Amino acid sequence: MKRHKNGSCSTEADTKIIQLKHQNRQNNQQKQPVYNQPEGSSSRDLKACEYAKNENSLESWQDYLDSFPDGECSFEAKQQIKKIKNESEKKERQALAAKEAEYIRKGRKIGNLIWSDRSSNGMNWSNAKQYCENLTEGGFTDWRLPTISELKTTIQNCQSGGSSCKVSDSCLWADSCWSNSCYCDGRNNNEGYYSKLGDDGNVWLWSSSTPSDYPFHAWHVNFKNGYVKHYITSDKYFVRCVR
Repeated sequence: MKRHKNGSCSTEADTKIIQLKHQNRQNNQQKQPVYNQPEGSSSRDLKACEYAKNENSLESWQDYLDSFPDGECSFEAKQQIKKIKNESEKKERQALAAKEAEYIRKGRKIGNLIWSDRSSNGMNWSNAKQYCENLTEGGFTDWRLPTISELKTTIQNCQSGGSSCKVSDSCLWADSCWSNSCYCDGRNNNEGYYSKLGDDGNVWLWSSSTPSDYPFHAWHVNFKNGYVKHYITSDKYFVRCVR
């Protein structure tokens, strides 16, 4: 064609070239990838939805939503997840209320604090903290060693150790906060007379608080006489944990 542009077959050649170019364009179009939704994905969506409905668990609905965020059942999945979480939280609150009711019945709730059973053995201060951190009692696991202010709230029938004694979470200096007012008269011989928890009698209970001027001591209370005092942390006393 290039050599005989005006030859006797030039018209026929032009026509043939146009036909071939058109045919090539059609062939190329057929070879282009088609980015439609993969075959069967709709079926997988519906099957996953059906499985989530049958299981009706937080995990199954969340798995569906992770796999098909815009799927046929995505709205329902979000609603079900919210409903299941609300029901779970409600059951947890009811269970917590039942547990607390038992401690209230036993007289172990004072103000907003719940108190554990007393330890069966005495232990040093470091072990006392670890004892509370590891304690599981009444279905609760969030126990801790009480501060001196918290421990003082369990003192009763006392005008000094329970109120006049300045030792507290905000006053921990032994030389300036402690005085002779930090104990009751101790003349009552009834076991547990000075304890709101009723059965601590002649025992010392550790607190988590340490005197600012005696770093190797810790504050504690003796319920025989409501005595608020500090002593060396290697000594062994009993423990009541709080939550």
